[in-house]
Formats: sequence, structure tokens, C-alpha cells
Amino acid sequence: MTVRRFVLVLGAVALVVGIIGLLVPVSVSDSNGGSLGCGNAAISDLSSARKANNNSVASIPILNQIIPHTDFVAECQSALSNRRSWTIPVTVVGAAVGLKILLRTGDYIPRAGGTVWCMQSLVEQHPDTAKKVIRAIAKAVMYFRTNKEGSIAVLRHHVGSIKTDEEAGLIWDQLHNTFLF
Repeated sequence: MTVRRFVLVLGAVALVVGIIGLLVPVSVSDSNGGSLGCGNAAISDLSSARKANNNSVASIPILNQIIPHTDFVAECQSALSNRRSWTIPVTVVGAAVGLKILLRTGDYIPRAGGTVWCMQSLVEQHPDTAKKVIRAIAKAVMYFRTNKEGSIAVLRHHVGSIKTDEEAGLIWDQLHNTFLF
């Protein structure tokens, strides 16, 4: 396995771990040894914490006395913040690295070329238009095969992940003679 593939797989794993971390429920211990749900890192739900705070003895005012109590809403917010502090960066890094696998599926799955779909009635009613579309596609393929400089400009314009002419040139080098008629 090349270093590039290893990094891509590691990025995909980080993405999955981050998403799971965002979606797994967060809870805090209540004063009775149970737990209170706080939602998850993506969507917080503090209703059970608010309910526990309202049912606490500390909410009953007693003159000149301070009763120590736990603020369950604050604990939930802290637990959610802690979960978000690692899941969001892991998810972002995983997405930035791991999703590049999707952009290079042709390296792993053989491609037979493109397909044009249309209604049969369109072809029957407008055979000249169908022929023109097929010829235009053939002309575009021939242009891509024979014109590296023009193809690089087209790749950079239409493929958002390509940032430099060098990257586009590498892709052209891999693909320009791949699709044969």
C-alpha cells in the first residue's frame, strides 16, 4: 500500500470516527446514580437536565442557608463542549483527507466511459440532433486526447478539486488515452 493510499484510508477512518462521535449520545450522572441525556454533539437536548435542576432540593429557597447542588444544565453543556472539541476537528480533517477517495474512484474501479440518456422518441423524432450530440462527444474526446494545454484549462475550470496546472496535467497524463472507441 502506498503512503498516499494509507493517508486516504486513514482520513476515511477519521471521518467515520468523527461522525460517530458527533452522533453518539452524551450523558452526565445525576444525583441518584443514574444518568441524564444531553443529546449528542450535533444536536443538544438539555430538557432532562433542566427538569433535574427544577426537581432538585437546591431550587427550594431556605433563608440564610446555602445548599450545595449540581447544575445539571452546566454539566451537560460542558460534556457536549468536550465531545465537540474533538469530534468536529476529527470530522473536518477526515472529510478533507478521506473524501478525496471519492474523487479518484477511477483508480480503483474500471470505467467504461460516459453514457447519454434520452427518450427513444427524441432520437426517432430528431435523428440529426442525436447524431450531432454523438459527434460532439466524439469530438470532445478527441480534443481531450490530443490537446493537453486546452484540456488542462478545461479540467481546472470544471473540476473544483484541481488547484494547479500541475495537478490537471497529472490527471490528463493518466486519462488522455484511456477511453478508446
